[in-house]
Amino acid sequence: MYELSKQQDLLAEKIQRLGESLAIENDPASKFKLEKQLEESQADLVALKQQALSQSLYTCLLRLGYQEQEVAFTRFIHRESVAAFLIHTSPDPDHGWLYGQHWLFNRLKLRVLQGIAGKKVILDLSCMARSRDVKAMWRELSRKVGLRQDSKTEDICDRVYQCWQTQNIFLILDSVDFMPEDYMRDLLQEFWSPLVARSQRNQAISKFKLLMFLIDKSGLVGQWNIQFADRPNPFWRAEIPVKLPLIQKFSNSELTNWIFSELPSLPQFIDDTEVAIETVLNNSDGGVPQWVLEEICSLSNCEWCDEWNRL
Repeated sequence: MYELSKQQDLLAEKIQRLGESLAIENDPASKFKLEKQLEESQADLVALKQQALSQSLYTCLLRLGYQEQEVAFTRFIHRESVAAFLIHTSPDPDHGWLYGQHWLFNRLKLRVLQGIAGKKVILDLSCMARSRDVKAMWRELSRKVGLRQDSKTEDICDRVYQCWQTQNIFLILDSVDFMPEDYMRDLLQEFWSPLVARSQRNQAISKFKLLMFLIDKSGLVGQWNIQFADRPNPFWRAEIPVKLPLIQKFSNSELTNWIFSELPSLPQFIDDTEVAIETVLNNSDGGVPQWVLEEICSLSNCEWCDEWNRL
């Protein structure tokens, strides 16, 4: 934000000088050139102000909702370097994919993990929805870590383990609800558990984090017959994925508390808090998270940035 403010100040100074030069210039060619420079600089300033508005709103939105998920993630991540997390919502066949699962992942990485750099290995299971062959999952995972597609699971584990020695690793399995339950079980037993076991045998070797995120778009995975942990306890082991709290619709009270806490930093779209909240909820099917975020952006005259929601 400071850098954007500095750029705005420099552009404003440039515009002032161009205006002063234009006022005393008599040569038509030079005057035309100055007019064009002034026009371009004014357009650049408008774009910078819009960018600053978007950045300010984005920072505010990062503090809206998802507190339960953030607290649960923080409890584990501050104690553990190796862990897997299920990001999921209540079953909602129509809107389940709109609960901001990607947004939450990015928020956890930015706010809790302080934006640490690392290698992201993203596997989109929705692309393999038509394949009923578990080998397709292993082939894609092999390819994503830079191995031949016919590599064995031991080789995949070894590649991920070796990468972890030099950097943080984020394994992101998107749309895990598209895979059969047995595939998830195979993934945990044949890939994640051996990887965790090896990391624990040599725990002192790496100072980096090895985290796996299982992103459920429909809310079904939490009901599968797979062992998950809800909270830290003395019996928890890193091979057991942590089930973060369900993502819910944003409530009236959540939006009210957020608006009052962020009011000094929010763009001026709120004249009447009750009306603003009613408008947001009415236009988001009662608080569907991504629609809430998009509606707030719309009311703020700020376009929803798809980049904010991209893995």
